[in-house]
Amino acid sequence: MKTDDPRSLFAALPAVDRLLNDEAAGPLTSEFGRPAVTDAIRRTLSGLRDTLKQGAVVDVSAAAVSSYLDDGRDVAVLSEGDPLFYGSYMHVHVRELLNSAANLTAK
Repeated sequence: MKTDDPRSLFAALPAVDRLLNDEAAGPLTSEFGRPAVTDAIRRTLSGLRDTLKQGAVVDVSAAAVSSYLDDGRDVAVLSEGDPLFYGSYMHVHVRELLNSAANLTAK
């Protein structure tokens, strides 16, 4: 999925019916009922769409990278072209550096 094209991010969100028909939804619909689960899925997807509209994708990506690094894990980034010059990865990298600096000064 090409993450620098907002349309592809919206298109990657699953349909409500797809989520409702997933086997993982079975226990939820049994316990809470299909209308309640449908409403919860719709509200969750709406929140994700709002997040995408606000351009918070880079913040979410930076938080995910930061979480892996905080756990002592390595992070690899696949990039087409130069990730530090043209790629959107640089935005994630800068946020991670700022988060690291903030954590150091807070200690």
